[in-house]
Amino acid sequence: MRLFWGIFLGSLSLNALAQRPRHAMPDVSVLRSQSPAITTPSPITGLLEIRPTLGTRKGNIGTENSYELSWWVNPRERLSFGGGIFTAPGADKSQSLSMGDGFLRYQWREFKRNEVTGLTATADARANLPLSRASREAGLITAIRSTFTLAMPITPSTRFEFRETPIIYIFKAPGHEGSSGSVAHPIIENRISLGPVFTLSPTLTLSTPLNFSLTKYRNYSAGASHNKELLPDLAFNPELDWQANTHLYLGLAYRTEAFIIRDQIGMVLNNTAGNGSFQFVLGLSF
Repeated sequence: MRLFWGIFLGSLSLNALAQRPRHAMPDVSVLRSQSPAITTPSPITGLLEIRPTLGTRKGNIGTENSYELSWWVNPRERLSFGGGIFTAPGADKSQSLSMGDGFLRYQWREFKRNEVTGLTATADARANLPLSRASREAGLITAIRSTFTLAMPITPSTRFEFRETPIIYIFKAPGHEGSSGSVAHPIIENRISLGPVFTLSPTLTLSTPLNFSLTKYRNYSAGASHNKELLPDLAFNPELDWQANTHLYLGLAYRTEAFIIRDQIGMVLNNTAGNGSFQFVLGLSF
């Protein structure tokens, strides 16, 4: 059995939205959607992924842990439930544990394939479940996203991937009063990710996605964070993964800070864009 390689954290951090636009964080499970179809006698599979994370700017250490339980309708289609669990340093330097949002997911791998060019298309749809405290306090009902991935072989060991992800956010109200003040909620976001994927060996893969997003926020109040704003974000998230065996994979990843910020003259490149987070990846499948 060769199980799928990744899992998106599936979480909305409303506290992060209150401070600045959310990263167009790549959906790892979609980035790896071109891995071979499942060939297992069991229709039920699961994944636990642990990502110890070190922030290069402030030296913060935490973990981004995720889980997913899937029912394979057939070797290329699956229905899943998953979510995230996070740890982060608290005021007393101890690690605090928090629940991330969950999600319901449907994925259809390579529903279209051109036998001449090798071009494939994969679809991935999900709806968030507001399981985190931040999302419940903000009045999140759900976030609905649909990802379409096109993958084109360039050489026997390299393919180019392009994906489009529109997201619709549904809240009970256009904003809320957070710990740092009034926060306008997003209404719609569009994410684009593109870049080559290198197969360095049968078990070693390097993905190099460049991620761009554009988020439109609601009209909540004049002084609210991001009120009525249309904000872009640009990030880079290379990741090297080694499939040790059918039940274990290890990896190293880097996630940049936002490349684009707003100042007095508008949107400019961030002079701290070189800062970000290093991650070690441990994935266990069953």
